[in-house]
Amino acid sequence: MEKKGEWQDGRRTHWINDDNWDGAEYCENKKVKEIREKLGDFDYDKEPYISDKPTESRPETEVGNHAMYEGDWLTGTEIREGKGKKILRDGSMYEGYWKDNKANGSGRLIHAVGDFYEGQWLADKADGFGVY
Repeated sequence: MEKKGEWQDGRRTHWINDDNWDGAEYCENKKVKEIREKLGDFDYDKEPYISDKPTESRPETEVGNHAMYEGDWLTGTEIREGKGKKILRDGSMYEGYWKDNKANGSGRLIHAVGDFYEGQWLADKADGFGVY
């Protein structure tokens, strides 16, 4: 698949693909964008997560598999921990808490095909109470 997009300061700011990408910031797809608008912003205050290690917020960064991540990292490391949003190549979006580079705690995943899960996560898997 050919990847087209806009770049600024060496970072991709927009991804465009005829099938899934609409050219919006990051790699949003239209279905995910519509669902997120209906659901509203993810409520981080509902179940706050506090890391016992120092963290720092960073702007959007490309992580594995061409996904984009914006949020908290353990200070001085490449480990995602705390609040964050990850957008996958197909436009699926996870917003919620992270620990050791994995979705952990309260979070919401909106799949590119239009369904979503909001609830508890453990080591990148839905685990505990949640709504699908």
